[in-house]
Amino acid sequence: MSNSRNVLILSVVAAALVGFIAGQSLGLRQGASLSAVSDIEQRLAVVGFTQSVISAMTEGGPEHANAVANLWIDGELVAIDGIYDQLDENQQGLFQRTVERIARHRQEFPTGQRQSAETNAVLRRFAD
Repeated sequence: MSNSRNVLILSVVAAALVGFIAGQSLGLRQGASLSAVSDIEQRLAVVGFTQSVISAMTEGGPEHANAVANLWIDGELVAIDGIYDQLDENQQGLFQRTVERIARHRQEFPTGQRQSAETNAVLRRFAD
């Protein structure tokens, strides 16, 4: 297996793991809103994600970085959707507009990257 393929697989797995952990963290906070996530947790998540994209771009090129970023976004969409009913009206509106923007971008610039059934459900629910 080529080295760039190994890097791609490792980066995708790492991004999925970070997304899963962040999703679990949000999901376990029953009754909490997004604002309950501490500032340090938010900053560390952004730093970890940014490093994943930089590594992907450096080691695998733009397509690899795109795949890592989309995987991260998908995890966040599913995690936020899981607590959607706990969001206030402003947060719900922001989430809907964000999902609409993501869906439009993906329709205009398809990557051929597979999306999970959960991600597809969120995109259909809020972007149609």
